[in-house]
Amino acid sequence: MTRARARRSSQAVSDVGRVAFINTDDDPAWQDQMGLFEKALNLPMNVVWDEYKIFEREKPDVAALGRKYTAVVVCGSHFNVSDAHHWLLDLFDLIKLSASLPSIRLLGVCFGCQAVAAALGGSVGPNVCGSYVYRNEHVHLTPVLQQALSYSCCIENPPPASLNLLATHGQSVHTLPDSGQVLAWSDGSPHELFVCGEHKNIIGCQCHPEYTPSLLREKLNEPLRTAGVLSAEALAKAEASFELETGSPMINALLRSFLIESIELGY
Repeated sequence: MTRARARRSSQAVSDVGRVAFINTDDDPAWQDQMGLFEKALNLPMNVVWDEYKIFEREKPDVAALGRKYTAVVVCGSHFNVSDAHHWLLDLFDLIKLSASLPSIRLLGVCFGCQAVAAALGGSVGPNVCGSYVYRNEHVHLTPVLQQALSYSCCIENPPPASLNLLATHGQSVHTLPDSGQVLAWSDGSPHELFVCGEHKNIIGCQCHPEYTPSLLREKLNEPLRTAGVLSAEALAKAEASFELETGSPMINALLRSFLIESIELGY
C-alpha cells in the first residue's frame, strides 16, 4: 500500500544557503521576475538568490551545482519549450542534473514546469481546453496536496479540496515524466501542480502564485487584448474571476516549505 507523505526533515532552515534563479524571459517588462519570487516565497533572510539569464547563456556551474545550491527556481516565459533556441538545451540539462541530485530542490513555474516535463520525458502542447487560459483558475487538489497544505499552512480544520489560482498560459503539460505524480488539476491544465524526479525533489506549478490580480491587469490585460489573444468577452470573464479570493498565499507557503524544509510530497 502506498502512503502520502508530508513531513519535515531534520534539515535546518539555516542550511539552505543559495537559490539559483533561472530567468527564462527576455522581455524587458518582466525583468523583475526574481523580485516577484523573493517577495512571494518569503524565504529566510539568510538565503541568497543568484540570478542567471539563461536566454543569454548564463547558467550555474554544473560541476558545483549540488555543493553551492540547495534550490533552483525556473520562472515563466513568453517562449515555448518547443522553440529552437540553443539555451533551451542548457535549461533541459540543468533540470536533468537537478533531478539527479537529492540535495537540490527545484521549482518550475508555468513555462518552468513545462520545461521540467519536456526535459524529463513528459510532453507539452496547446492547452487541452482549446483556448488561452487567463483567469483565476479553479484548481482541484489531490489528498496528497491537501495533506501537505495542512502541514505547511498549519491548518487545523480539513484543508480545502480546491483553490482559485492565477493562471496565464497558452500551453500546458499533457503527460508527466515517468516519475511524475499529479497533485492538482484544472480545466486549463490536467497537471496544474505535480511532483517528479527520482528523488521527488521537483515541483511543477502551472499556475502563478507569485503574481497578483493587479499585476496581471497592469502587465497583461492590454497586451493580450491588442494581440487578439483575448476577446473583450474573455477579458471581462477574466476580470470577474480576479475578484475571487486567490489561494496563492497557501501555495506559496507550501512551496516555501518544499524549498527550505524538505517537506516530502508523493509516494
